[in-house]
Amino acid sequence: MFGDILNEAYLILKIASIVGLLVLISYGISKKSAKKYIVTFIVSLSLTILFALIFLLDYYVFGTNIRPKIYLYFITTGLVYTTITLIFLIRNRRKLVFNKKTEPKKQMVYTVHNKNEYIYCFAKNNEWIYLLDNSYTGVKYHLKKKEFCDEAITKVLKSFGELDVLDLRRDGIVTVKGEREDDVYYCYLLELNEELTMKGFTKVSIYDISDLSIDRVDKYIILKCLTDSDFTDTI
Repeated sequence: MFGDILNEAYLILKIASIVGLLVLISYGISKKSAKKYIVTFIVSLSLTILFALIFLLDYYVFGTNIRPKIYLYFITTGLVYTTITLIFLIRNRRKLVFNKKTEPKKQMVYTVHNKNEYIYCFAKNNEWIYLLDNSYTGVKYHLKKKEFCDEAITKVLKSFGELDVLDLRRDGIVTVKGEREDDVYYCYLLELNEELTMKGFTKVSIYDISDLSIDRVDKYIILKCLTDSDFTDTI
């Protein structure tokens, strides 16, 4: 009788080792994954269901002559591992939720430096450019918050009236640094196929720009647009 008990215990140990090995393999494969406990639980549960299906097929469909206890040992062992992995899964989920609740929120520190954004546009026809009377500047448009240049430029173009436009290109960006605020200019050059005759503009030769007594920022932008494209400068 004692020998029978040892044999049964040895059989249970072998079955537990086989099932445990499969569970450990699944855990080892998914160890680096955040869902390792879920994978291990699914594998344990799947093995339990598989053993139960094999028992039903062998015993009731194929009539295999084998001790039902062996199937029972496999199914019970699978249930034990399934229960253990389920406990670890629940504990791990609670730990994650607890960490999320107790983890202090990171405070973002921003360096605030305000900026004003403008569209700067002037027209050109052959060797002549057209600037606003008296000030000798291009047309400036103060962009509103969340206003896009592509939308605002259509408003700026109305300042020049109806014209035969050869090309409208955005040449670059000039940022004028200030102590507390920066002025950012999105620079556009409007090339025309005809002269601009609209009132409010003065025709200036491109060769005379450097000699004009105008603000340094305006002179910089105008000369930059005439000599370069696709620039991003800070002055």
